[in-house]
Amino acid sequence: MSCNSANGDPNSDSTSCIRETMPRSTFLLSNFPREVRLEEGASWHRRAVWCRWQPRATEPLVFRAPIQAPDVTKCGVATVPAGIIDFQLPSPDSLLRIRPAAQLVIKEYRAKYKKAIQLMKALPDDDPRSFRQQASVRCAYCNGVDDQVAFPDLEIQVHASWLFFPFHRLYAYFHERILAELINEPTSASPYWSWDSPPGMQMPAIYVDSTSTLYDAKRNAKHLPPTVIDLDYDFTQSTSPNSEIVANNLSIVYRQVGSGATTAKLFFGSPYRAGDQPDPGEGTIDSVPATWSRHGKLYTAGRDPTFFGHHANVDRMWMLWKAIGGQNRTEFTDPDSLNAGFVRDCLDHLKLRYKYQDIPIPYSKSGVAKAAELPKTTISSSGGFPKPLNSVIRVEVPRPKKSRSKKEKEDEEEVLLIKEIELDGDDFVKFDAYINYEDYSVSKPSNSEFAGSFVNVPHKHKQRMKTKTSLRVSFPRARTYDITIGGIEIELVSN
Repeated sequence: MSCNSANGDPNSDSTSCIRETMPRSTFLLSNFPREVRLEEGASWHRRAVWCRWQPRATEPLVFRAPIQAPDVTKCGVATVPAGIIDFQLPSPDSLLRIRPAAQLVIKEYRAKYKKAIQLMKALPDDDPRSFRQQASVRCAYCNGVDDQVAFPDLEIQVHASWLFFPFHRLYAYFHERILAELINEPTSASPYWSWDSPPGMQMPAIYVDSTSTLYDAKRNAKHLPPTVIDLDYDFTQSTSPNSEIVANNLSIVYRQVGSGATTAKLFFGSPYRAGDQPDPGEGTIDSVPATWSRHGKLYTAGRDPTFFGHHANVDRMWMLWKAIGGQNRTEFTDPDSLNAGFVRDCLDHLKLRYKYQDIPIPYSKSGVAKAAELPKTTISSSGGFPKPLNSVIRVEVPRPKKSRSKKEKEDEEEVLLIKEIELDGDDFVKFDAYINYEDYSVSKPSNSEFAGSFVNVPHKHKQRMKTKTSLRVSFPRARTYDITIGGIEIELVSN
């Protein structure tokens, strides 16, 4: 699987994912280089050891519908050794690798990481370890290239579902292992970009040296240091002072990991089973993605080295979310999640033998601004849907149950569901949701009434122009898109 440019320029942003008769890009749902053993003068794709995930014998798939790996036999001939071995977790006795915060790395580490990326970029394009092929993994699984097994008209899409976190955890993991092998340092770990902490809210210096292999000339220059990264970015440059942008960023992360992510469905996203349409519903982190730099297009994001630092931090959010504790802060136990090709083996990052350098977490005990005391205004009932989102929609939504016991509140979270959101998947779309808010003209993420955002990063679909999905939070700020809301209701959600 490879991303090819429409105009012949391999770095062009005008791209499409196409099938090629060449060695398959490293397969996250199926094949991954587990250990790469090189011999002098030997071609890697003849010497690599490949592995795959297989359903556990103790978990029969009868009457269940987990998403499975694409059928690689329909993707041309891949030059791999005879026999593919099943993936095995690293030995629990192996050294625990520490992923450092990118803004804190020392000179020696910078040199080694730059060298590893340089070696990866120097590999031939048909080598599955090459930088191009690794970037193409993102293109393949996020841009409507492969079909679901037994459903030839349904694409596989790892975004906006419970596959988002497991997929990207293993994507970053194997990218890291390839880099470590290239510099012959098995204990080496890749950096994470801590955009959730003020010292990391600028692009780290390790990525901005124009003479370095970590530099990408196609980044938006407006987002380079000293610009503060705006987690509420909607393709318009903020005019707010840096202090306000930082405060808004902290409020967004507080909701993404803390107050707005109290159940697995809220944090990870909606269930996605074999035969389902893609994009059933995004989780809190996926709903506010990195839309700066090249990350604003799914099919080019992996070509920027910052992408892997960003997704290492996304993976760290999973670790932090779980560390908060509570009976609902656990991964899905649904067999269709656990048996989705690769999920079961990546639920515990420590079993993959890595962890993150500790840094202060400024939002862990912080909240958001107090709700303003404003006069009540007239709002409509929850009927009359679907409605186009060409102006602010303000609606009163009935609660399914008003008086609930403490035990009921612990078992089920009250969640606002904005359902059947219909839009063109190739458009950038963003709207925000507020609860009990009167003055939307001064809305911002630091308001306590702000519940979350819906963001669609442009991506292609094989069969469909329109995408239908859902958002589990609240109500939008004014902005005009070609988008329709199918309904708004409150539901009770448990794991």
